[in-house]
Order: sequence, then C-alpha cells, then structure tokens
Amino acid sequence: VAPNSVFVLGDLEDGGTDEEFVRMKFYKDANRTKVKYVQLPTETLYQAQAVNKHLHKYGLVQYHTAEMPKYIKKCYSHYQNSQEKTEVIRQQMGWADPEHKTFVIGTRELDGSEVSRLSPAHKDSQRYANYMHSQGSYEEWKEIANLYAKPGFEPYAFTFGSAFGAALLSPATEESGVCLSMVSTESGTGKTTVLRMINSVFGHPKELAGQGRDTFASKILKMGIFNSIACTLDEVTNINAEEASNLLYAISYGRDRDRSESQRNALRPNLTTWRTLTVTSSNTSLMETLLRYKKKADGENMRVLEFPILKEDGGLNDIDRNYGHVGPVYISWLIRNLPKAVRLVGEIQKDLTAKYKVTGPERFWAVAIASNIAGLEIATKLKLIDYDVGRIYKWVTGPLLYRLREESIAPAVDYMEALTSFILDCQDQIIVTESTVDGRTTDAAPPKWVPNEDQSVPKKYPRYKITHRWETDTNIISVRADAFLDHCSDGQYVLKEVLSKLKARGIYLESKKVLLTKGCPNIPAVHTHCHKFKLPLESLPEEVLARGEVKL
Repeated sequence: VAPNSVFVLGDLEDGGTDEEFVRMKFYKDANRTKVKYVQLPTETLYQAQAVNKHLHKYGLVQYHTAEMPKYIKKCYSHYQNSQEKTEVIRQQMGWADPEHKTFVIGTRELDGSEVSRLSPAHKDSQRYANYMHSQGSYEEWKEIANLYAKPGFEPYAFTFGSAFGAALLSPATEESGVCLSMVSTESGTGKTTVLRMINSVFGHPKELAGQGRDTFASKILKMGIFNSIACTLDEVTNINAEEASNLLYAISYGRDRDRSESQRNALRPNLTTWRTLTVTSSNTSLMETLLRYKKKADGENMRVLEFPILKEDGGLNDIDRNYGHVGPVYISWLIRNLPKAVRLVGEIQKDLTAKYKVTGPERFWAVAIASNIAGLEIATKLKLIDYDVGRIYKWVTGPLLYRLREESIAPAVDYMEALTSFILDCQDQIIVTESTVDGRTTDAAPPKWVPNEDQSVPKKYPRYKITHRWETDTNIISVRADAFLDHCSDGQYVLKEVLSKLKARGIYLESKKVLLTKGCPNIPAVHTHCHKFKLPLESLPEEVLARGEVKL
C-alpha cells in the first residue's frame, strides 16, 4: 500500500478530552533514516477519504488509497483486543495522577520502576517534550552544579533547589505556586545561569526557559504544561506593573482563567493547571514595579521571594552540553519514597513556624523554603549533588528571611496622600479664589477682585479642564467627585475609606452640589457634585501662615 514501511503502534487516549487516536509510524525513505510519527483520530477510521487526507498531510505516499484505511482498522482492532493499557497523550508534564504514583518527563512516564513507559506528548506540549532528554555526561553536570556548593553561593544554591523543590509542592503542601525572583542591576552575576541550571535537571538548559517578553497567555500556558516541573522566566525587567501583579496572583492561584465555549452556553474544560515554583530573573525589583501600579501591594509581595544576586557565577560554560541526567533519578526515588519526602517538608515547615515565626501571610515563603531545602537534602543524600544544606538553610532563615520581612512590610496607607497627590497632579485644573468672590452681576463688566494687598497666593483660572476649587480665605477645597474617584482608582485607593479616614481627622467635610466656577469670568456658574475638604494648616505655604492671611 506504500513504498516504505508503515506501522500501527497502538491505541492512544487524550488525557484531557478522552478523545482516542491510532498511533502510527512510517518511514520516508527505503533506508529507514527518516521516521515520522502520526496520531490519527479514530473518528476518521470509517471515512477513507478523511484517513488519506490526514496521512497525506504528514507526507505519507500511498499506492492504494482504498487499502490503507482497511489495514489501519485491522491493526487497530488487534491492539484494542490485545493491548493491556491504552497509552495516554499527556498535555502536562509532572505528576499525572492524584495519588502521585506516576510522573511525566517529556515523553516518558515514570512510576518508580527501572523501566519508563511511553507517554506521547500533546501537540501543545510537544515543543517542550522534545527538549526533555539527557545529553552529555552526568559527572560533568555534577561538577558544574557543585560550583554552587562553595561558601558565599547560598543564594544560587537555594534558587537552584527549585528544580527539586517544585515536584514537592503538590504532594507535600497546600499551595499551588510561589515565585522566586532574582534581582541584580549588573550583568554577569549569573541570574540566567541559575535558570539554566534549574532546567538542566530535566532537559535542555536554554530551550526550556521562558522570556519576560513572552506574552502573558504563553507564560500561563507554559506553567500549565510544566505543571510540577519548575518554570523559569528570564529577564522580566521590562514587564509592566499590571502584568506583574496579574502574573504573581496567577502563579499562586494554580490555574488559568475559565473561558466559555463559542457555540453554546457552557464553560470550556480548563486543563491549564499547575502546582510548581516559578523562578524569574530581572534587573529591577518586582516589588518596586508593583508600586507603580498600586499604593499597597502587600498581597503580591507575600507571594514572591525576592533577593539580590551579587556575585559572579564563575563561568559555567558546559551546561548546554550536559543535562537531563538527574531528574528521572530524583523523581523515581520520590515516587518510591513519597511519605518520607512529605514528612521532611512538614518538619522544615514546623521548624520555620516554631523557631522563626513564619506563619499567616508568610505561608508562601514557608512553602518555597521548605520545598527547596527538602529537595536539596534529598538530592544530596542521593549523591546527585554535594551541598552543605545546613549552611544554605542558615542563610535562608537568616539574611534572606530578614530581608523579605523588611521589604514586604506594608507601609501604612496615607489617606491624606490621596488628596494631596490629586492637588499636585492637577495644578493646571484648579480655580484659586476666595469664598466672597461672586461674578453674578447685573452688568456685563467682569467681577471685581479685592485680594489682600500682599497676597502671596495668586488667583488662578484654568482655561480648559476644571477639577477643583480652592478658596484661600477659608482654606476649603471642593473637588469634583468624578475626577477624585478616577484618581483614587488609578492609585488603588478605596474612595469610601479615604473619605471616612479624612472625615475622622476633620479634613473631609461633606459631599454636595457646589458652584465650582462661581466668580470666574466668561464661565457659566454650574452646580457640580463635589467633595469638600478643609485643608490642615501644614498644607499651606509657610509665608501665608506667617502673614496670617488665611481666616480659619
């Protein structure tokens, strides 16, 4: 039926949609050097034209198009009757079952035995699955990894521990994800190298890494594909504040957002889930980036462990030639000894709680620390690496924990700043006048201004947009309600809280209709809904207070 050999290999099932396929293999040349694998949907088996069209798409040349579907159906029927277990197409790597008895790395499914089963990759995960294999020498890889065992490289070693700790999140903790962020304004400090070392545990150091400039949707999809394998994102320096906030919340939430089907009123199956550690590198602080988006970002800050990388990496030059050796060994041990690993993570968490008071909002830190330290401890006992885990743990519970607590303390929200920042941002939109000025006259002449002879605050009338009015003699400022609401929303203030707190301090007076443009020449005096505030004395210029020009 074809010029070269065609084989039907077995029955496949999509682990996400339960759709079934026939797995085939054919050679493109007589010497059998060019092989092609095909997944043929079983729904096409009884449509000869559909079968041939699908095979032609993959470049299969046929002599008798009518006979090929018959051959495939006959083989498929044989496999259904004789195949002990249907092979499953995996859309995700990592833990493949709720009992944590199988783990997928690329196209291999590990169950703790010496032999791994084939686990064909889904089309969405095929690109990454192709790079999850071993190459080079394990001894050379270990020599490279042990460079982080030197004193002073504790930040590198701890971060590298994410490669082992990520697989412990699902069986040993309640959290879905935590972010570790390495920061350094200088180049050559080894941030990218650490990410590649993490990837090298399971596969290709460079090709498994993500980039900060990847789209948000692709970052989420990658975390869903990696599932229980550490996900790395290099150079998130230019990520904007809103995306940083959304990414940190998404990492900790553990799944993509739900979507509805286009043809009917129903939700699509959401197969993009994960329970892993995400490690990023950046030249700027994620915490500082978040403050550009909102005044108070303690929710996001508690979901990230951020620390500086200051030393030079020492030039780990052979990573791209030696990788993928230790991941399967570590995972196989984990499957066989999962209760021990879970107990170890629990003991470290208890120690963090008892000795270092890591509780409540710091639970994300505890999960990342316990998982990484436990992962490094296991890998060291298996002699995959030679680390002094006690020294690394001492650094974590000392300098790192102290720094995290210092930088994540949420500053008390200054509700007065919501008002003062509005005034400063909108200086070109203010009317500066006195309460007694009234332009409503019987003639066409402009209103008569009677300022103090030595008035230090100039009268000011914007020509275009007007958002607030300052009456200098009473020091009352009326702010347009809609403009102030927009300002509070942009700054992540809650308007009701701002008004309530300022009312308790005697600054906020009331909300009412105000003749905002009263006294302004050639501008209609219209009623506008405003919030009225009485500014405190310290908000006025010193020269005005010294001259006693403000009647309070």
